[in-house]
Amino acid sequence: MSPIFAAILGAIQGFSEFLPISSDGHLSVAQILLAPVFGALQSPLAFDVLLHGGTLLAVMIALRTDVVFLLRSLFLQSEAGARARWIAFLLIVATIPAGIIGLTLKDAVEASYSSLALAGAGFLLTSAFVEIAHRSQIKRGVPSAAITDLSWELPTLTQAVLIGVAQSLAILPGVSRSGSTIALAIVMGIAPLSAVRFSFLMSIPVILGAIVLHAKDIADLSELGGASMAVGFFTALGCGLVAIPLVSLVVSKLRLRVFSIYTAILGVVVLAVSTAL
Repeated sequence: MSPIFAAILGAIQGFSEFLPISSDGHLSVAQILLAPVFGALQSPLAFDVLLHGGTLLAVMIALRTDVVFLLRSLFLQSEAGARARWIAFLLIVATIPAGIIGLTLKDAVEASYSSLALAGAGFLLTSAFVEIAHRSQIKRGVPSAAITDLSWELPTLTQAVLIGVAQSLAILPGVSRSGSTIALAIVMGIAPLSAVRFSFLMSIPVILGAIVLHAKDIADLSELGGASMAVGFFTALGCGLVAIPLVSLVVSKLRLRVFSIYTAILGVVVLAVSTAL
């Protein structure tokens, strides 16, 4: 794989992991359509997981206040400790549905990333999720706490379970993990920026789990070239650091419809291309 192609995939992953537009769907479409242009084979899923590692580091840097709070307070016998343990519990509960599907349907999920038609349908589903959230947000006009404020609103246990189910849908190409989780959280009445924050924190155990699941495959990626692997990883990291505050800004300005329109158009185009090929 050429470093240029790796950089393109890294940029796609970095931006689309956090924007509600589906990173996996974009990577799937980009690899199917662009790999022949660069004279490359479609890269293995393990390379996509490696790129997700770059965005994992990005979210840990961007939400370092929360990460440090959890690490420092988790075992304290105090109000802060109780809050840290509750956050950790909610994150675990919200991760279980995706974990179950990822382990039991691993081969089917990998096979789905070779289908443009599935990616197109997934983009349309993402568009519907985000549009519903946009209308809900416009209707309520709910203000949010700053993203750096540790007193941000947490979901209830039931809400966390439902958000976890929404996250599990994002295993399919074209269905956005951030889009589905943020959208459902907003629809359930959680303050928009708190929804963004919980969604991004949820990505940490999910990506860590994927890295562990594919650790052996990632170790076997040497044939792609160390330079290309590094370029892809750090491009995903840099673009992720740009995308995270961008999502927060768009959500706070009630502009989610931008992503709904984009994924709807993209879904129609991808489906049209899939029928033409």
